[in-house]
Amino acid sequence: ADSLWLQTILNYTDSNISLVCGYIVADLSQIKGQAYTYLKAKDQYLLLRAQLDAELLPQVHDPWPKHNFRWGPNLAIKKDVYKSIGGIRPLHFLEDVDLYYRVIAKGYLARHCSETRVVTSTRINSRCNEGFGAELRIWSEWEGVAYNVEGLEKLLLRYKIYDLLKSYHANPSDEISYRICQLTFMNTEEYNDLVSTSERYEEMLIKMENYLNNSRTWNDFYPNKGVLQACEELTSYFSREKTAENQSIFSQSINS
Repeated sequence: ADSLWLQTILNYTDSNISLVCGYIVADLSQIKGQAYTYLKAKDQYLLLRAQLDAELLPQVHDPWPKHNFRWGPNLAIKKDVYKSIGGIRPLHFLEDVDLYYRVIAKGYLARHCSETRVVTSTRINSRCNEGFGAELRIWSEWEGVAYNVEGLEKLLLRYKIYDLLKSYHANPSDEISYRICQLTFMNTEEYNDLVSTSERYEEMLIKMENYLNNSRTWNDFYPNKGVLQACEELTSYFSREKTAENQSIFSQSINS
């Protein structure tokens, strides 16, 4: 872990942040070839997606710069919050992500802190058939296997749905409900169940995220694409934004 890891965590003790998600650096010296390429691209993609998240779904308590990691090697949670949500559940895998979502669903705040860093192993002999180690093993042993993620267009649509959901939570209307169902391919029963069983917007958001991740209809209609192409699209998107911003500043300066 970084030498200032503990001190950085302690800085959040008296804040309203209940869960600190730290940055995870993979030891790239242990892998090569396709696995190396994909892992580098994955890290880049997650950072670009975190930047998009900060822009389109901004949160005062979790601003940019941030990251998109919420995994066991680098989490710190306040004791009272841990107890209030029932701790870590004995799941086969992704128990860390489950913990994160339950914290958010209950209205607690999380900070994706880039200053708390740890280095994790890239061993491929993992203890389960899922998760990070299994992913690395597939990339290492199956040359030419695809690694697909959501591209720019699909991500922008996802955030549009999240924004509509936020508008609905603030001011429910049939018009917004219809639009959400239209974009997500949800039927009325599914949508009403999502809304009626959610006390908070954060809980609605998590359920919608889970629905989109697992909806065959949604993912067939909006297929994922190769991680390298997705990174290029997101990089280009932010480059265009920066160019437009600079042009706006230049226009203001010459017209002032």
